[in-house]
Amino acid sequence: MTRRRFFSPGQLSLVESATDRAEELTGDFFRLGRFGPDRYLYEVVTARHLSNRERVQGVFAHLVRYRRVEPGPLQKRRPQQYYRICLQDQQILDALVSKEFGLDDLLLYVMTHELIHVVRFEQFDRLFVTSKQDRLDEETMVYGLTEEILSQVQEPGIQAMVTLYRGVRLCD
Repeated sequence: MTRRRFFSPGQLSLVESATDRAEELTGDFFRLGRFGPDRYLYEVVTARHLSNRERVQGVFAHLVRYRRVEPGPLQKRRPQQYYRICLQDQQILDALVSKEFGLDDLLLYVMTHELIHVVRFEQFDRLFVTSKQDRLDEETMVYGLTEEILSQVQEPGIQAMVTLYRGVRLCD
């Protein structure tokens, strides 16, 4: 039985900075006034804190939608649902065989991809619960948008990620 690998404390700080940067890039791309909790409520959870149903093989991350508990009196305007970006630490760490990009580059790619999903679901560009073919079509669209957003980042590691995943259009 192989032992699960988890992000180290230093790697967790890279998750946080990649999330902040992906939020900025994605927000700019979609011309969002702000990428805040009043509209786009999400959390990022790494493998150490995932439930069994949130652990998935063969992907770097996946998105789960949850209903919020009844909001308090000061929270009536907050969304009734939130998204959990479930990072799969081991799959991400196993992908770091290339010297052309680092963990920070891969995390930026993954977080940008997942935040595009959040925006598209919240703007009703796509339904969260849908057919298998629609999910594959959504992945194709989001891979393309991720490439478009990150192509503007002129850093060697990011460009290596864009090149590596160019043409990848679905994760079944």
